[in-house]
Amino acid sequence: IKEYKNNLPSGLFNLAKVLPSYTVFIWTTTMPISKDVKGGFMIPEVESCKLRIREDILEANFYAVKVLDQFKLDCLDLHYYFRNQVHLRATDGIHWSSAGKIFFGPLIILFLILQLN
Repeated sequence: IKEYKNNLPSGLFNLAKVLPSYTVFIWTTTMPISKDVKGGFMIPEVESCKLRIREDILEANFYAVKVLDQFKLDCLDLHYYFRNQVHLRATDGIHWSSAGKIFFGPLIILFLILQLN
């Protein structure tokens, strides 16, 4: 998380320098993961971090929103919208079912509409 916090401001600064002014920038927070994550990135080397990952996601999301605000960029907080939709999560505890992805689409469209108006 420390490296993320160090790199995010400079990454956003560099993006702001190269993106045209008419670019619609969409930043989303990381969606919540299960307490019991299986497969995917949960390899033996990071197994010891399993209990901390959910807290790290919350911390990174909170930090990202603060930094994005400093850059006058908006954020779509998917963690907020999906925190009570855990029944839509896939069995691996990380990804989302088809129904979850359907729930995601209108949020992105609404975010874009609000950005363009």
